Amino acid sequence: VSGNTVSTMNTTGAGAPTVIGIQVQNASVITGNTISNLSVGASGNSVIYGIFIATSQPVTASQNIIHTLSGAGTGATTVINGIALLTSGNTYNIFKNRIYNLSQTAATGSVNPLVNGVLVSANNANTTANVYNNFISDLRTPLANIVHAIRGINITSTSTTSAYNVYYNTI
Repeated sequence: VSGNTVSTMNTTGAGAPTVIGIQVQNASVITGNTISNLSVGASGNSVIYGIFIATSQPVTASQNIIHTLSGAGTGATTVINGIALLTSGNTYNIFKNRIYNLSQTAATGSVNPLVNGVLVSANNANTTANVYNNFISDLRTPLANIVHAIRGINITSTSTTSAYNVYYNTI
């Protein structure tokens, strides 16, 4: 998956809308893509993913530009993710990506955080996630009233037989 431009996708529907720039469900190399201007202005819970990795096969995501993702969803679980790794069991390399201008403007929300530059939530055994040399900036939640509204890199995994190698990122 390379050299694509994904831009100007938005929804204002009610319920739980999800906007995804690029999603992979097989072994993939995701490189040189530009994902921008994705937005949700819905009532209810909503999620935006610049890149959504949903496979137990190896994936490399590198040299992508992800910017201007914005949400105004009013649900308690409204979240914006630049890159999200939500499946596990293999080796995943996330490096040399530029992620910036991610904003959640709703005042509601009970999920920590509301904005993630990179989210690694891969709880299965034998996972290796290498997250390095990424540039993450301008993450905003101006009206949030929760403790951890923003995380540049968020690792929520708890497997003791997995390795999460995070180094040389600029946030």
